[in-house]
Amino acid sequence: MVRKRSYFIVTLGCAKNEFDSSLLEKRFQEEGYVKADSIESADFVLLNTCAFIEDAVKETLTTAYEIKSMLKKGQKFIFGGCAVNYFREKIREAVYADYYLSTAALLNTTDILKNNDEGGLFLEWDENDFDCSTYKTSQESRPYAYLKIAEGCSNNCSYCLIPRIRGSLKSITSDAIIEEALRLVQTGVKEINLISQDLASYGRDRNSDITIYDLVNKLSESLENEQIWIRLLYLNPDNIDFHRLFNLLSNEKVVPYLEMPVQSGSKRVLKLMNRKRAPEDILEGIGMLRERIKNLSLRTTFLVGFPGEEEKDFEETVDFLYKLRPDYAVVFGYSDMEGTAAFRAKDKLSRRIIIDRLNYLSEIVYKIMEEKAAEKEGSVVKMLVESSDGRTSTGRAYFQAPEVDGLISLEADLKPGTFAQVRLKTSSGVDFLGELV
Repeated sequence: MVRKRSYFIVTLGCAKNEFDSSLLEKRFQEEGYVKADSIESADFVLLNTCAFIEDAVKETLTTAYEIKSMLKKGQKFIFGGCAVNYFREKIREAVYADYYLSTAALLNTTDILKNNDEGGLFLEWDENDFDCSTYKTSQESRPYAYLKIAEGCSNNCSYCLIPRIRGSLKSITSDAIIEEALRLVQTGVKEINLISQDLASYGRDRNSDITIYDLVNKLSESLENEQIWIRLLYLNPDNIDFHRLFNLLSNEKVVPYLEMPVQSGSKRVLKLMNRKRAPEDILEGIGMLRERIKNLSLRTTFLVGFPGEEEKDFEETVDFLYKLRPDYAVVFGYSDMEGTAAFRAKDKLSRRIIIDRLNYLSEIVYKIMEEKAAEKEGSVVKMLVESSDGRTSTGRAYFQAPEVDGLISLEADLKPGTFAQVRLKTSSGVDFLGELV
């Protein structure tokens, strides 16, 4: 009997990378590979990398060296994803691997292994990789799943590497998206999290009238007989129609949760970032949504220390944060990445100033997040159960996106993948202790 070859995938970075790894894992399974229990026991070890900011590049290289130290003779190491696109010609100097696969080439890993082909560093995007017959992931039977609706980005923010790494916007067909959503839901998935570099840009690259608003309504109609959550993750405010977004968030299957990175409260800095929407317009749009959707939850990000950011600009960002009062926020310090437009800027801030502003804004953010969590104490919410050890169950409410917004814990043995009515007793940071209603 021939032993089946085994694989092990290590994924770094964002939910988009997690999704790509789940696509690849499905293809491994369909080709007859088996998932190994550990790095040491796998025939092929694949590292799906991140290179979005300097810290991500450092983590990628450190993880690659750790994996290399664990491998034995005969095992193959595949270094793939964003870091390959970013390093390009320098990749072989950065880390030694048996195969170097770009983000596009990753989806052809099984063919490359089958043909023992070490090429394919920078394969061009093949839209056929995302037709209905191949757009399948290994996320079956989980409480939640990610569903990528587009690849790449055409916004060209001056600090961002995504267009260089992932290419321009390429929307995936609505048929492929809906078919995979239906398949996942039929296996027991209860939450579909739509992801891309910018959901609001969906469809702009295609000669069709289907926008993100049309796609989500079409998806909701396809799932009308299912008890399901649909969540929108990452919409660039530059491309949002707030009135159409209100209609979308009013859909009973779409949770009233909005992830909208604002980056700065300074109009001048936003212009330097090549962001189009003014802070006052964002506040007005969010204000309208909050007035009409009383339980709206907002997640955002800020980028401080951008080249040319003066003290006055930072003060405007602080003021903007107090006015916005998001439920969740993350603050990043500017990272000087070669290949971005900002890399060529001359008026860069010292690392000390960037760290000081990062710490200052982060303290305010954390305080606001604690206050927003405390405001939810005593309320009764629907919780999606994610896990149970027989005595304690954990899960999330509509205002908590997977992996980033905390959890609800309660003493009860509940089945993962089911919904339960829970009263939020106390909060600790962004986590909650609840009780079954």
